[in-house]
Amino acid sequence: MNDADFSRSQSAMYQYSGRVPAGGLLLGLAILVPASILLGVLYSGIVVYLPFLKLRCIVTLAYGGLLGVLVGRTCRFTKFRSHFAVAAMTLVITVISFYSAWAVHCAWFIQSVDGFGKEVIEAAILGFDPRVMLGWGTYIFENGLWFKNGNPHDGWEAVTGWVIEAAIVFVTAWLARRSYGNSPFCETCDRWTEETKELAALPVSPVDPAWQTIATGNIAAFRRLQFAQQSSAYVELQLASCPDCSESDFLSAVAVKMVLNNEGKIEKKETDLFRSMPITAEQKAEVIDFSEQMAEAQRIMAEEADAAEETASPNGDDLGESTGVSP
Repeated sequence: MNDADFSRSQSAMYQYSGRVPAGGLLLGLAILVPASILLGVLYSGIVVYLPFLKLRCIVTLAYGGLLGVLVGRTCRFTKFRSHFAVAAMTLVITVISFYSAWAVHCAWFIQSVDGFGKEVIEAAILGFDPRVMLGWGTYIFENGLWFKNGNPHDGWEAVTGWVIEAAIVFVTAWLARRSYGNSPFCETCDRWTEETKELAALPVSPVDPAWQTIATGNIAAFRRLQFAQQSSAYVELQLASCPDCSESDFLSAVAVKMVLNNEGKIEKKETDLFRSMPITAEQKAEVIDFSEQMAEAQRIMAEEADAAEETASPNGDDLGESTGVSP
C-alpha cells in the first residue's frame, strides 16, 4: 500500500456547498475589478521603465502571483464556497488586469520618451479600444521597441515574448489563487472554521492499516496505531472547528516525511491521508484526549531515552518491538 492510498468513498469527506452569495459576488467584483485595473496599469509602467529582461521576468512573476493572491483572499473574505467560482474569478480578473496593462502600454512608452502630457492621457484612454490596441501591437511587430546589440525585438520574436509573458502571468495567478485556502465553512453560523495546524504529531507510519479504518470515521481505531521505527516520517493531525457552534468539526491527517531538498537542506514533504473528515463533538473530545495522551507518552519516552543515554546502556536506544500507542 502506498502513502495516502485510502479509499475516500468509505467516508464522506467535507465538500464545499458550491454557494456564491449574491452580495459576496457583487462585493468581490467591486473590490477586484478596480484593484486589478490598477495593478495592470502599474505593472505596465514598471515593465516599460525597467531596462533589464531578467528584472521584467521577476516583476511579471510577482504581478501574476499578486493577482492570484488578491482573488483568493477576496473570494474567501466574500464567502465563496465554490472552487469553480474562485477559478473562474481568477481567470476573469487576470484577463481584465492584463488587458488594462496592454491598454496603457503605449501611454507609458510615450511618457518615457516625451514626458507627461496631453498625448499620454489620450493614449491611456484610447488604448482600451481593441482597435487601438491592435494597432499598437502591429507597430511593435513591425518596428520593435527594445533593442539588443543594435537589433530590435520585433516580428515573431516579439510575439514569442508576449506569449511567454501571458503564460507566466496566468499560470502564476492560477497557482496563487490557492490563498483561498481549503478550510471548511460552517453553513449554520455563516463563517469559516478555524484550523489547528498541529493538533498532534504522531510517531506512527502513514501506511499503518489502522488509517484505513480511521478514514471511515472510526475514531476508536486511533488506539490500534503502532509506533513507527522510522523517525523521518510521522503523521500530523489537524483540526478545523467552528468557534461559534459544535456542529462543524473536521479532522485531517497529513503524512509528513523529512527529506533533503536540492540545496541539501531538510524540509517537510506533506501528503494528505484524508482531509476534513466530519466528526462529532464527542469524537473531537476523544481525538483531543488521545493527542494529549500521545504527547505525554512521547515526553516520557524522550526522558527515558535521555536517561538511558546518560547511563551508556548498550540497549538504551533500542525501542524493541513496536507497541500500541494506547497508554
